Amino acid sequence: MDTTPPLQATPRTVPGSLAWRVLLGGLGTAISWSLLAFGGLIAGLFVGNSSLVTSWRFDGPLAGTHGEIVAVEPTSSRVNGVAVLRVRFEFEAPDGPRQSASYGTTFTGRVADVVEVEWPEGDPDLARIVGMRTRAFSGWVGLTLLAPFAGLVGLLISLRANTRRLRLMRYGGSAWGVLTDQARTNTQINGCYVYRLTFEFLDETGTRRTATDRTHHAEFFDRDVARQVLYDVATGHSCLVELSPGKPEIADGAWLPAGSRAVVKVLLLPCVAATVLATAPIVQL
Repeated sequence: MDTTPPLQATPRTVPGSLAWRVLLGGLGTAISWSLLAFGGLIAGLFVGNSSLVTSWRFDGPLAGTHGEIVAVEPTSSRVNGVAVLRVRFEFEAPDGPRQSASYGTTFTGRVADVVEVEWPEGDPDLARIVGMRTRAFSGWVGLTLLAPFAGLVGLLISLRANTRRLRLMRYGGSAWGVLTDQARTNTQINGCYVYRLTFEFLDETGTRRTATDRTHHAEFFDRDVARQVLYDVATGHSCLVELSPGKPEIADGAWLPAGSRAVVKVLLLPCVAATVLATAPIVQL
C-alpha cells in the first residue's frame, strides 16, 4: 500500500460547494444551530416581552401623576400558573392626554379607580402604574438567554474546527493512518457512545505521528483498515477525511464538488435560525 494517498500538491482547490458543506456541516454545528434557533425563539419571545428591556430606564429621575383605569384584561401569558393581567389606564402627560398599559399578576383594582403613574423623566411613552411592569414578564426571564448563548458558543467551536479541516484540505499533508487506540467519552448519540480515536501515521519525512478524531460509528473501530489522514506538522492539527462533514471525495487527486442538495441541507438551519432571531423579539404576546 502506498504510504501517501493520491492527492494533489498544495495549495489544493476546494470547490465552493464542498467548502460550504464542510464549514457548515457536522453534528455539532447542526445541534448548535438548532439550539440557537429554538433557544433564540424562546428567549426572544420572553425577553422581548419583559421589563428587562425597559427597567433600566426607571433607575434615573422619574416623573409622575395620577391616572384612571380604563380596562383590566387577562392575557394569554402566565407566570407560575397565574394569568398575567393587562391594566390599561389613561393619564395626563406634559404633552397632553395619553393611554398606556401595565402588567402584573396581583392587581386588584377596577375600572375607574385612580392609580399612581410614573415614567422616566422626558419619556411618558414608558408610563406604568407604580408597582407594576411595562411588559408581561419580569426581568428574570433573561435567564432564557442562556440557551441561545450556549448554542452560539457551540457554533463558534464547531466552525473553528471545520475551518481547520478546510485549511488541512487545502494545505495539509496526506497519509494513511491506522487505529491504535480508542477511548469512550461520556457523550452519546442515538444511544451509542462517542469514542475518541487515535490513529498512527508516518508524515512526509517518515516521522511517526498520531491524529485524533471522534465518532460513534463502529465501522471506524476496525484496526485493520487504513484511513486517510490530513495533517499539519507546524500546528499539530489533523483530521480524518472520512469523518469530515459530508465525507469529502477525491478523484484524480482533486476534491470533488458537493451536490447542490447537500449544500441546501447545511444552509437550511442557518436560514431558519437567522429568521427566528430576527422576528422573535418583535412578537408581542
